[in-house]
Amino acid sequence: MYRPPESEKHVKVSEYLDSVEERLRKLEENSHAAPRTNHGIRLTDVEARLSSLERKTPTVYLDDINTPSL
Repeated sequence: MYRPPESEKHVKVSEYLDSVEERLRKLEENSHAAPRTNHGIRLTDVEARLSSLERKTPTVYLDDINTPSL
């Protein structure tokens, strides 16, 4: 028997674990998919911007390379 923190009565461990699994499945159903962007490139760009601010030197950003000129 197990007493969940939010409850005052004891339940069977197997019943409690079943309820936890059910809640996790509901959360997974309602969650959004992971972004499909490359976070490594974005992080590198942010780091380059911060470094340039610290050194106060001009730099070329990945956004500038990937953005077509008007």
